[in-house]
Amino acid sequence: VLATHIYIGDYIRGDIGFNYLRRKELEVGPSGNGLTGFSFGFAFENKRFQLRYALSQFQPGKTLHHFGLALAMDKLNAL
Repeated sequence: VLATHIYIGDYIRGDIGFNYLRRKELEVGPSGNGLTGFSFGFAFENKRFQLRYALSQFQPGKTLHHFGLALAMDKLNAL
């Protein structure tokens, strides 16, 4: 597995990853694998909350989307 974070400013981060084993195990033959094994995402984080999105492809046409929201409960009253 290879992965990296790319920081864009103080609050935004991009993520890219590649899982070679997943790509080989889910290979569908000579028709091609598309982006199988790759994953991409981004995160916006500050002291009050974190918003995250990521996608990964398991086979062509089978893409998984992840959404996440985390709130700092002790900081909510400052909104």
